[in-house]
Amino acid sequence: MNMRGKFKTTSTGVVFRFGFSSRNIPFSEIDYADCEVKQSVLMRGISVSYRAESIIRTRSETFTVNDAFEVSTDDVLNNREAYEEKLAAHQFTRLAGYINSHI
Repeated sequence: MNMRGKFKTTSTGVVFRFGFSSRNIPFSEIDYADCEVKQSVLMRGISVSYRAESIIRTRSETFTVNDAFEVSTDDVLNNREAYEEKLAAHQFTRLAGYINSHI
């Protein structure tokens, strides 16, 4: 399932909101959480943008939620330290760390 939305953590799990609906994923059902950065190329390589993807795997499903990841191609290719700092500060990286510490 691939969703766009917001999330909040509770003492028992994570709640994702998208539109008028929400989905609660208890920590007890989560096997793994991670954050990956994906690249999008627009208009034949002229414009490159990045998005962060929160990935949560349960016993029966994999949930992904996308968010913009504001980083330049120069940082990705030439300034790994700045890239790693931005990635570490992103909400999905912090969410994955929080989830993994509670499962």
